[in-house]
Amino acid sequence: MVTYDDVMRLDLNAYTEEARNWKTLADALTTRANDLDQKLKKLEAWTGASADSAKATFANHRKQYADVSAVIARIPPVLNDAAHHLGGIRAELNRLQDEVRAHGWAFDPDGKVVTPGPPPAPMAGLDPEARRLQDAVQDQLERARRADADAAYALRGLRPETAGFAGPDQATVAAAATAIPPRTTAPSEVKKWWDSLSPMQQESLLYTHSSEIGALDGVPAIARDRANRTRLTELKAQLLAEQERLNGLGERRIGPDNDRLAEINAKLNGIEKIEERLRAATETKQQAFLLGIDTNGTGRAIVAMGNPDTSANLCTYVPGTGAKLADVEREMDRADRMADAAKKADSPSTSVIAWIGYDAPQHPIFEAPFDSYADGAKKDLDRFQDGLRATHEGPKSHNVVLGHSYGSTVIGHTARDEQLDVDGVIFVGSPGVGVDKIEELHLPPDQVHATVAENDIIRQSNNPHSFDDPIERSMDIHGPDPADARFGGHVFASDPGTPSWPFGSGAAHSEYWESRNIGLANMGRIIAGKPTV
Repeated sequence: MVTYDDVMRLDLNAYTEEARNWKTLADALTTRANDLDQKLKKLEAWTGASADSAKATFANHRKQYADVSAVIARIPPVLNDAAHHLGGIRAELNRLQDEVRAHGWAFDPDGKVVTPGPPPAPMAGLDPEARRLQDAVQDQLERARRADADAAYALRGLRPETAGFAGPDQATVAAAATAIPPRTTAPSEVKKWWDSLSPMQQESLLYTHSSEIGALDGVPAIARDRANRTRLTELKAQLLAEQERLNGLGERRIGPDNDRLAEINAKLNGIEKIEERLRAATETKQQAFLLGIDTNGTGRAIVAMGNPDTSANLCTYVPGTGAKLADVEREMDRADRMADAAKKADSPSTSVIAWIGYDAPQHPIFEAPFDSYADGAKKDLDRFQDGLRATHEGPKSHNVVLGHSYGSTVIGHTARDEQLDVDGVIFVGSPGVGVDKIEELHLPPDQVHATVAENDIIRQSNNPHSFDDPIERSMDIHGPDPADARFGGHVFASDPGTPSWPFGSGAAHSEYWESRNIGLANMGRIIAGKPTV
């Protein structure tokens, strides 16, 4: 039963947002069907009984995608039509409300006119004008009930079985959907679970549990990317809806509203930069894969430049203080530059991953001196590396992790406490890595690489005498400088960077990725498994 109160409180944006979401899903399924078409064309030269069976299986999957997409594509018009009709009805109710208020009356939640004073005598009834207004409201509510019933009837006809999507295997698909491993599961076990699923079970999970699958280490990069692209669309729609609500407040917005609006605008900009990079696959830029996305807090994003499951050399880049979703473009650009540097060092195939997979400190003085951010990230970084091992195809890859600034502290804590499964670590402009001695990283010294620019302001956080004096060592913020030869690792060269007297330069702290910086070339060589120069 639709009441006056129901219609007046109705969120019409919810209809249009859901219509947009369903259209996105239909488009994604159509794209998947087209992808299968292309794969079928590549198999034309394959003949024989096995070929015919495989082609029939692919053709069946393609038909299912196309059929489901066709049904889902009929949902958005139903929702948009309902929003249009209900919007017109509410506009008329608002006009009637203005009329009734002009008489000093009001409508109750059921749309009946309430007049001041004692109720009218039964024989007298309502004032004729009040009766007219009440009847007009009831007419509009009847229209709303019909619109609601029509939409419900249309949607009931668009069930999965209409497209042949629900069949004998549907119970198995549902069971698999409820048995998704927790995020804390060992990635090797996640990979076994994923491989045990049928293609249709995997597809069902990708679209019904995109947030869980997209965040699960041990799921292959291609599948994880597809889940996170769906999740990206959902998160963007949520932010746009909140942005619209806050913009609609106009002059009624207060300080916290303005802060939240600025935060949303910044995150939406980050999402748009990710979307642009996902679309950009050229001779100079590899195909990008979205391995993680989250808009909570300052936001997280994990974007791989190149497929980590098929690349010979992998590098996970962990940025430092100030890293957040809003600034993801900078981190993706650095990852692209490192991938290009590795290519120039003759890496046969490379994937460099911008890993904003933790809540990084945002202030260099009030937050960066604390270990809590690194301790909060270490298990996630360790599990992510285990996931890269679990999903990699072919011969074992050469995996390194590179941390800039506080990101090096994250890597140090992870290697110290979690037995990080990598072939090397690279510390760039480090404030210390959480250990006093290189042995505490549990890695061979020749796998520990570090550099710091001569003019990098980060040098101010490291005590140059701490290797000699245990008391002075205890005063270091995050431990002694790993780019000091006395630490025991391999120190490689970087350009001095922009000078600034007397304390060093903030600019030099971020110039390691400049195209002519020898430090960038050396990073590429380490990623490629080559000696530095």
